[in-house]
Amino acid sequence: MRIAMIGTGYVGLVSGACFADFGHDVICVDKDAGKIAALKQGVMPIWEPGLEALVKSNAERGRLSFTTEMAEGVDGAEAIFIAVGTPARRGDGHADLTYVFDAVRELAHVMKQPAVVVTKSTVPVGTGDRITELLRSEGAPAGTWVASNPEFLREGAAIADFKHPDRIVVGAEDEQARQVLREIYRPLFLNKAPILFTGRRTAELTKYAANAFLAVKISFINEIANLCEAVDADVQEVARGIGLDNRIGPKFLHPGPGYGGSCFPKDTLALLQTANEAGVEQRIVKTVVEVNDEQSWELHFSEVSDCTLIVDAMFGTGLRSPLSGMMETVVADINASGIPIVSIDLPSGLSADSAHPIGDCVDASMTVTLAAPKLPLVVPPGEIYAGDIVIADIGIPREVIEGLEGPYLELLTPEYIATLIQPRAADAHKGDFGRVTVVAGSRGKTGAAYLSAMAALRSGAGLVTVATPASCLPIVASLAPEFMTEPLSDDAKGTVAADAVERVLELDQDVIACGPGLGRSPEVTQFVRGLVDRGTVPLVLDADAIVAFADDPAALVGREERHVIITPHPGEMARLIASPIEDVQANRIGVATDFATTHHVYVVLKGHRTVIATPEGRVFINPTGNPGMATGGTGDVLTGMIAAWLAQLLDAEAACRLAVFLHGAAGDLAEIGKTQIAMTATDLLDHLGDALKRLTARESSED
Repeated sequence: MRIAMIGTGYVGLVSGACFADFGHDVICVDKDAGKIAALKQGVMPIWEPGLEALVKSNAERGRLSFTTEMAEGVDGAEAIFIAVGTPARRGDGHADLTYVFDAVRELAHVMKQPAVVVTKSTVPVGTGDRITELLRSEGAPAGTWVASNPEFLREGAAIADFKHPDRIVVGAEDEQARQVLREIYRPLFLNKAPILFTGRRTAELTKYAANAFLAVKISFINEIANLCEAVDADVQEVARGIGLDNRIGPKFLHPGPGYGGSCFPKDTLALLQTANEAGVEQRIVKTVVEVNDEQSWELHFSEVSDCTLIVDAMFGTGLRSPLSGMMETVVADINASGIPIVSIDLPSGLSADSAHPIGDCVDASMTVTLAAPKLPLVVPPGEIYAGDIVIADIGIPREVIEGLEGPYLELLTPEYIATLIQPRAADAHKGDFGRVTVVAGSRGKTGAAYLSAMAALRSGAGLVTVATPASCLPIVASLAPEFMTEPLSDDAKGTVAADAVERVLELDQDVIACGPGLGRSPEVTQFVRGLVDRGTVPLVLDADAIVAFADDPAALVGREERHVIITPHPGEMARLIASPIEDVQANRIGVATDFATTHHVYVVLKGHRTVIATPEGRVFINPTGNPGMATGGTGDVLTGMIAAWLAQLLDAEAACRLAVFLHGAAGDLAEIGKTQIAMTATDLLDHLGDALKRLTARESSED
C-alpha cells in the first residue's frame, strides 16, 4: 500500500520507517529542505536506537523516500498520515493545531483521488471533525475519509513499541477507513497485537487519557516519597511492594523530580483545556499537574536561591490569562527572594494588551523590552512592576514599527526628542523664533501669567507679550523686564472682559496661549469662546480656558488651518467629558484619544506619565517628571513652553512632544537640588536651561 507521512519529526519518521519495514511504499513529506536533504543522505535528525539502520535498509529497498513537495507525496497514496507538531499553545496550554490545519489545507489542494487522512499527531477531541469539514471546504476529492490513529511510543524504545504494541487504537466513522487501517497494520496480526476500533473522538481522547493516567502514577509516587521521607520509610521498597500487584504494575512508579519530556506536560494541560471547554471538571488531573509543577519547582528553587541575578523569560507578549499553578508559585517565590530580577520584554504575568495587571506578576528591577516598549511598561498601574526600562534594538526598522496596524503608541525618548532641536543660524534674529501672546492673569493670579511668559522665553520664543486685565498689568509688568505687556479691558473683579477678544486678535502674533490664572466668570467664558471661534493662529488652551467649555465641549474644536492644543489635568478633563475623575484616570489613553480625534484637537493630559493624543489618533507617553511637580504653577509653565516651541517648530505634535519631555526633565533636575517636597514651579523655570543642555549634549555626542 502507498502511504504518505506528512512530517518527519519523532513520530513521523519512526512511523514512516516502520510502515516501510512492513512492506508498504512510504514517502515522507517535510517543508524543511535541509532535513529532507540530510535524510536522503542517511543522516537522522533525531537519535533513536535502530532508526538509522531501519531508514537506510528500507530506503535502499525503495520502500522509503523523502520529499519537500506535498503533491509528490500524496500522489497515489491510499493513506495520508499527519504527524506534524502540536505544541502547547502559549497562554492556555491547549494544543496548537496550526501545523495540522496548514497541512490539511495544502494536501486538500493537491489530492487527485480520495484517500484516508489519518492523524498520528496527538490532537484534542473533535479535531477529526474539524479536519473533515476543512477537507470538504478546501475541495478534497469526494470519498476522502478521516481517521485517528494515536501513537504510544516511548523514546528509546519507539521501534519496539511500534512493532510490538500493547494495542493499536483506530478511531474511524467509516468502514472503508477501518479497512484501510486494518490492511496497513495486517503484518502485526501475526504478533497477535490487539487492534481496537473506536469512534474518532474516542481514539483522540484515549491518547490524552493514557498519558494523564501515567502522569497520575508518577505524581502519586512522588507524593508517597515525600511521606516516606517524613516517616523514615524507603520509597523504593514501597514502590516495589505496590508494583508487584498486577492491578497496579511496576512501571511509572519511580520517584523523582516529576514527569517531564515533551508529552506528559503538554497532554495533561490539553486534556484539562478540553474538559474545561466541555464544562466537565477533571479534579484528579488538575491536582496531578499542580503536584508535578510544585515538585519540579521545589528542586530548582534551591538552585535559584543561590543566584545573584534572576532573568525572567517565562512569558512574553502573548499572555492572555492570569498565571496559575506552578507559574503562580514561581512568580511568588522569586519576588520574595530579594534577588534582582531582569525581565525580558515584559515581566511575566503582565499582558501586553492592558495597562492593568491581569493577575500576579514578576516585580522586576529592570525590563529589557524588545524593539519597542509595551503598554503596561509605561503607564500605571502596570509600570510599577517594570523597574528600569531598556529598549533593545533587535533590528526592526522604525518605519516598520510605525507602519503596524492598530493604535499608534510611542514612548518619548531623549534620543528622538533631541532631533527636534536644531542649531540657530549665526545671523538669526528674534523674529525668527516666533511671537507668542500669553493671555493670562486676573486679580490675585498674576503669578500664572509670569510663569507662562517666562517659560515661553526660557523655551526660546523670540518675543513674548502678556495680554492681561488692565488692572493687573502694573503687577505683571513689574515681575520681569523680558516680556512685553498688553492691557485688556476688564470688569470690576479684575477679570478679562468679553470684548477684549478684539484687542487680542489685533496683536502681531504666531501663537496664542490662553488660560493660566484667567479666572472663571461668564465674561471669561464668552471671551475664550470668541477667541477659539475667531482666532486664526494656533491656540494653546489651559486651565480656565478649558473650563470655559465644560458645559459645551462640542464648541471646542480645531481646524486644519488652525491647530488647537489643550492641556487639561485630570479634573479639567473630567469636566469636559462629564465623567468622574476616577474614570479619566482609569483610561487616560482612551479618554485623551477619543477627545482628540472627535474634536480635532491635540490633548496633553497632564499627570503621571502625561499622555499626548493627536487628532489622527497617535498617542505619546512621557516618561519624565516626578511627584514633586504636583504643585501650583507647573501647568502654567508647560503652557508657555508648548506655545514657544509651537511658534518655533510650526508643528503642533512636535511642539507638544518636546515641551512635555523637557518640562518633566526640568522637574527631575529640580528634584535633585530641591527634593520633591520643596520643589516649586519657579524651580522648573530655573532648570529648563539645564534640561535643554543635557538633551542637546546627548544629540551632539551621538553625532
